[in-house]
Amino acid sequence: MGLLKRSLDWRLRNVAAIDTDEAGFGIRLRRTSHKVAWREIEAVTAFKRDDLIVDRLCLLVQHAGSIIELDEDMAGFEKWLAMLESRLSLNDEWRAAVLFPPFEAQVTEIFRRKPVSVSCGEQA
Repeated sequence: MGLLKRSLDWRLRNVAAIDTDEAGFGIRLRRTSHKVAWREIEAVTAFKRDDLIVDRLCLLVQHAGSIIELDEDMAGFEKWLAMLESRLSLNDEWRAAVLFPPFEAQVTEIFRRKPVSVSCGEQA
């Protein structure tokens, strides 16, 4: 039982996890964490990494001048992805566009927030 506990303790310290809720999501890695509100997301780009035997689905989330990379190996990824698709009104066709054909780069921007136009009032 000691080996299992040490393994779980190592995983909690070293494996990234995504926590998702109605307000947004957070990334935990080691002793650091980063929170992003759904409304702060400016763009999302999907791609896959060739891991020799399989492809790994990855998404780059741009917000407030920063970029976070999330991938399907992270704990909580599927729940986060379902919430992301719902919150940003993404259609599910993007997955096929990114994942097929296998082992070929398919970088695809799946979301970009439209800029908000601001009216400056009347000109004299």
